[in-house]
Amino acid sequence: MKIEQLIKEQYNDVNEKTIVHPLKNNETNLQNLFPIEKFIKDHFQRRNLSTDQDGYFEVLLETELKKIPHYTHEEITYFSSRIPEIVSLDVISTMSSSILSDGYKKNHLGILLTKLVQYHYNKLPTNKPYVLLLQEYGEKVPMLGSKLAGPHMHIFGDCGSNVAREMEQGILEIDGSVKNFCGQRMKGGTIKINGNAGDALADCMKGGNIILSGNAEDYTADLMENGIIFISGSVKNNLAQKMSGGNITIQKNAGDYVGSQMHRGHIIIYGNCGKEPGADMTSGKIIVYGKAGKITKHREKEGMLYVNHRKRLRRNGLEE
Repeated sequence: MKIEQLIKEQYNDVNEKTIVHPLKNNETNLQNLFPIEKFIKDHFQRRNLSTDQDGYFEVLLETELKKIPHYTHEEITYFSSRIPEIVSLDVISTMSSSILSDGYKKNHLGILLTKLVQYHYNKLPTNKPYVLLLQEYGEKVPMLGSKLAGPHMHIFGDCGSNVAREMEQGILEIDGSVKNFCGQRMKGGTIKINGNAGDALADCMKGGNIILSGNAEDYTADLMENGIIFISGSVKNNLAQKMSGGNITIQKNAGDYVGSQMHRGHIIIYGNCGKEPGADMTSGKIIVYGKAGKITKHREKEGMLYVNHRKRLRRNGLEE
């Protein structure tokens, strides 16, 4: 789908002239509208910078944001689509994921886009979504939505790791998949993912809501403290390990060791699960509507574990 069409669908009140290549033919206005572009180019041309300068980068960015005017939602959308023109895809693709090399700059790109949205939302709060078009490069950029506090961000395209890390408030909607550690330590707000998730979704989650339309990998909701997770697909092994609160619903199947060492909380699985659900759990409740794999005797200490719950309901003449 073309960029102009996506913008038009999101903003029906936008003038047609603005939709079709806004500012493309006026370089002077483009330069005035996006003075932050020079800041981006200069930053990504630097070399031999250490990860210790992450905090310094945010200070520089905050200073730069104060110099720019208040962008419209449409301008921010168009800006997000132009990132590959400002920082070439070759540069983004060759960035190492190692924290000891230029990989930290990928974090900076995710922080930059999130800060841009947050800055303008703080100046003029609104329920209107900020749309980011990241189809070309989003999967290479982690930290999108990091520490988001209030805005509604709608991202088109796959995203990298650590999406919505320490999110506080607002809505983050993603039309695509996410990599590892999405929603890590999130405190509030809602994440809607119209795709799949990698390992450690909702790691150390403290609050908020996560809605996933696809499947999740291993260690989902590891050390979860509170919040609500709804997954329309399946999850792999070690769901909710050492969970101490919150509610999880899985529409399909789960792998081995569901709720291992679980302390509190509720887990509902409408499909089947693997071996040893509730291993060493001390409290909480796990309900598996389907079948479970091998369950070692006396592994469940004090928590409540129900397996074949669908069969039990039918036997008692109750509706599911």
